[in-house]
Amino acid sequence: VGNGVADDTTALQAALTAMASGDTLEMNGNYLINASLTITNKTRIRITGKGRVFLSGAASSAYIFQLVGTCDDIEIDGLTLVGENNSGYGQTAIGAATGQTISNTRFHDLNISQINVGISLNAYPTGSWTRAMVYANILKDIPGTVSGSGYGIHIPNTTDSHIFDNTIENCDRHSIYQASGVNCNNVIANNVIRKHRFTTGDGSFRSAAVIARSSNVSFIGNKFSQCKDCCLEIAHVTADSANCTNVLVEGNSFTNRANAVHTILIGEQAVPTSYATTRVTIRNNLFDDNLSVTAALPPNVYILNGSDIYIEGNTFIRRNVTSSLSGVILAGDDTYLSVNSQIANISVRNNTAISDATAGTAAFVNICEQLATGDSYYWVKDNIAKNWPKMISWENTDDPTTGAVTPTNVNSFLKFRINVTYNFGSISANSGAVYAATVEGCKPTTTVWGRPVYSTIPSSQSYTFYAKDDQVNAAVIQVVNVTTSPSDPDSQTFVL
Repeated sequence: VGNGVADDTTALQAALTAMASGDTLEMNGNYLINASLTITNKTRIRITGKGRVFLSGAASSAYIFQLVGTCDDIEIDGLTLVGENNSGYGQTAIGAATGQTISNTRFHDLNISQINVGISLNAYPTGSWTRAMVYANILKDIPGTVSGSGYGIHIPNTTDSHIFDNTIENCDRHSIYQASGVNCNNVIANNVIRKHRFTTGDGSFRSAAVIARSSNVSFIGNKFSQCKDCCLEIAHVTADSANCTNVLVEGNSFTNRANAVHTILIGEQAVPTSYATTRVTIRNNLFDDNLSVTAALPPNVYILNGSDIYIEGNTFIRRNVTSSLSGVILAGDDTYLSVNSQIANISVRNNTAISDATAGTAAFVNICEQLATGDSYYWVKDNIAKNWPKMISWENTDDPTTGAVTPTNVNSFLKFRINVTYNFGSISANSGAVYAATVEGCKPTTTVWGRPVYSTIPSSQSYTFYAKDDQVNAAVIQVVNVTTSPSDPDSQTFVL
């Protein structure tokens, strides 16, 4: 009937059952249904139109469209799909139960709201779903307080699929959930995710996008705005015996965090055992936070544990700074580490951080104790952090006032600039005396290059200083080419 009052479940199911390969079902009415509409063992069909389909009085686990058996070349587009807006339910707009064989699906230009899962490409733990395309959809107000609900787009064990150009707003749990998949080769690109958990955010890690238990995933060009409870989480899951590896995060923008939770979380919120988060690249992304909205913000990138993690070429902006700046990158958290091999091969290079004010004592990047004092390799090189008081600190936590540790790791590679000022006082000119300055991160094999800012030494020259052999974190300057005449100040400043 399609008048929004009559129950059209039986008639619509009869139409779907009767469809043959090549058929199109056009739905332009306002359809009320009270049970799942099943698409069973169909090939090359299309369901389209400008109509509206909504659940009313259906089971808590009902679907609007449920794919069953072996389905190939299924297209659903153009419709408005509405659920019962019950946060305790597990209803799904489009999806399948585990164990089905599904391929070459296209779900696009749909308007989905008030249902617990928007689109679920479910092949976990059995069955298969390959070559799905989910694009140009609008998903808004997706409720769900129980596990398995509150997801905009759910991707468990799906392979060779492309999720792109969707707009997702105010999901209760995850806007996009890449839940599992070995060598899944999925691309998640150019989606807009807004106001994640805007009405339910509680300061926990309930991220807008999640890449978990998965390998070979590209996350490119997505835009996050005004999200609560973290934007992106990348993690293995030990309880499920699953690694997370080969993840590329490139060209995304993360703007205006809406509460004090990190932007990106890397690693499991537990001490790793035989499973790990590895080979993660965070490259050429924009992080832009307006501190007039949320004054206290923790670091943007929070690495709990993991190896071969590359944070390179990103831009970090903090606007309207009125209180203390936090750090930007937290490399390792000793709470989630038991041995130093669980945090290894961390590269922080060529990033730029800009703040419109200087406040506090935090460093741009913080190195945890396991990394600072162990033997795992890490690099912090060629970063620019305007207005951050320090480039690097070595702490047990991201609080620069507590837990400081002395960095002794001989496999660290650091390159940054620091000003050091000596007051020579009455030292004789050209005495050749040597004086050590504290430059955290030095070790006996460190090479330190210095250029005088004010000195009788020509500022166009660069000099090689050296680390003091018997003292970690001491760089040595030899007193030459200075005078004690009234025309020269006692203080000589060098950039190291």
